[in-house]
Amino acid sequence: MDLLVDEALVEAAVRRISELTGRDETQARDLLEAHLYGALDLAMEEVAGSGPIATNMTSAKADHLKSTCLRAGRILTEREAEVVLRSPPSTARSVLTRMKATYEEALREQFLDHMRVDAVVRQKGNDDQGLLWEIEFTETGSFELCLSEIRRIGVPRDLIETVTTRRRITIPQAVNGVNPLAELGIAP
Repeated sequence: MDLLVDEALVEAAVRRISELTGRDETQARDLLEAHLYGALDLAMEEVAGSGPIATNMTSAKADHLKSTCLRAGRILTEREAEVVLRSPPSTARSVLTRMKATYEEALREQFLDHMRVDAVVRQKGNDDQGLLWEIEFTETGSFELCLSEIRRIGVPRDLIETVTTRRRITIPQAVNGVNPLAELGIAP
């Protein structure tokens, strides 16, 4: 099946993605291609699939974004989601949240990879007070996933300090002799 797409529209979309996300032209073109083929995958699933069909706009956008992420091989950033969905930041975050809630298992590795890339780690503390890792994120979804993973690997709640408005998590560098950062797969 060949896709006939207006080349002028393709070039305008590539320019828009590049200008608004800061991606170079090749990355913008790859993102556009993932979004287009994601839409095609979604349309084929709607016609030939056996799963439920989204009944509201957020769910429909989350389904499309899931297909885009699968085609791209990664989770889109919040800014990329805003641009390809042509939505305000709050709507893009809502769609990403719905996508995570609905497809977390299918996209788990991509979500974890996205969290790891988004993490900025700093060492804090000293030998007397205790050595700490401070992990900061640019995206709320990455922050929330990291906090969930920290709890999943067994770091006691009383050892976790968060500053939600800064998307910052502080944890000990060792818990029961184990480095939680290594367990999370985040590079120091």
